[in-house]
Amino acid sequence: MWWAGYTLNTITLLALALAVGIVIDDAIVVLENIFRHIEEKKETPMVAAVQATKEIGLAVMATTLSLIAVFVPVAFMGGIPGRFLRSFGITMAFSIAVSMLVSFTLTPMMASRWLKAPVAGARSVGERIVDWFYRPVERLYGRVLGFVMRHRWIVVSMAALTLGSCIPLAIKAPKGFLPVNDDGRFQVQVRAPEGTSLEETRLIGERIARAVGTRTRTCA
Repeated sequence: MWWAGYTLNTITLLALALAVGIVIDDAIVVLENIFRHIEEKKETPMVAAVQATKEIGLAVMATTLSLIAVFVPVAFMGGIPGRFLRSFGITMAFSIAVSMLVSFTLTPMMASRWLKAPVAGARSVGERIVDWFYRPVERLYGRVLGFVMRHRWIVVSMAALTLGSCIPLAIKAPKGFLPVNDDGRFQVQVRAPEGTSLEETRLIGERIARAVGTRTRTCA
């Protein structure tokens, strides 16, 4: 951001806040695969870090590049929206690229040093709490996945119907650069007859001000 001349403002901080939930995905996927190699294939942490990263590297790269392809075009929008969103798109894209670099370098290195093979029968309190919460979710997911695989055409038809419904909704939805909101202000325009003196115009303005003030206090 410093190299690009961006400051820490509302737009760039929004990009960084959104990037927090995205940049950890690559590292989580790599770390999970490394642990799977250690737990299921009984590999040493060093070997597991190398083999697991090679095994899943292409998928992680494809996911990261697809996300970058979403945010980079935002930086090249024209007009006023482009001036606002250029820093947003560049910050998001660069953050995601850095996350891929970290998942291919720092994550395997730390996993090779810190991960240990699980000991049979040894489970901490934290693991028991996670299992107590996660196992029912996993069983529910398994049943839903089984239903989806048995009724694939139903799921595909529902997905196509949902995608098609976006077209009429997008046509009917109101559009604008800024959302329509009530900022608590209103404007009164008065046109006096030609030839009205300055004193009479002042009196008209005072009467309108009193009427508006009374109506405002009544509404409040």
